Amino acid sequence: FAGPVALDAVEAVGTTDTLVALEALVDFSLVRRVESAAYGWRFTMPQALRDFARDKLAASAEHDAVRRRHAEHVLAVARESRVWFAVPEATQRRLLAIDAEIRPALRWAAAHDAELYRRLVAELGLGLVRRLHVDELIEYAERVEGPVDATGAWITNCHAYALVLAGRFEEAQVHYRKGIDDDPAMAMGYVSVGAIEEFGFLGNNHRALDR
Repeated sequence: FAGPVALDAVEAVGTTDTLVALEALVDFSLVRRVESAAYGWRFTMPQALRDFARDKLAASAEHDAVRRRHAEHVLAVARESRVWFAVPEATQRRLLAIDAEIRPALRWAAAHDAELYRRLVAELGLGLVRRLHVDELIEYAERVEGPVDATGAWITNCHAYALVLAGRFEEAQVHYRKGIDDDPAMAMGYVSVGAIEEFGFLGNNHRALDR
């Protein structure tokens, strides 16, 4: 893991022996259990030990299997908050608690599993934009390859939303209309095209927040 994680993440990524190993590491103070008002109890370790463990994993035959389980856990958590503005804060915090895991999961999936990468971008997309990681989402979306389906249309609309906030209105209109063509059920696209045309100047105001 790249940062502190809760027990459910350890269970999702580890094997049947992981909890026994975790208990031993805690007993020897190699792993610490820390509490946060926002994220509850999580497990963490010194960066030097984290780097050592990462190198050992990279050299093992289990590397890809562990990285896949890691990415799939991020996907499962992200799925709960896909429509970021419509879910409770507690659900948002569950994803924010593993924020350090998002980029490693995306990097691994981009290099090893195009469909898993596409699903990650779809589930994370709106949340990234709403948290003003605008340029980051644009970069992720532009790397996506896959079929024309509901997932692809959702990514297209998230991509277009990010382009609006970046002040790239003409590109955003093209992407929104493509999303609508790919999936007419994407009503967000109809509303957003009108918003671009009527309130295009809003993009510059939002862009100033993306530092």
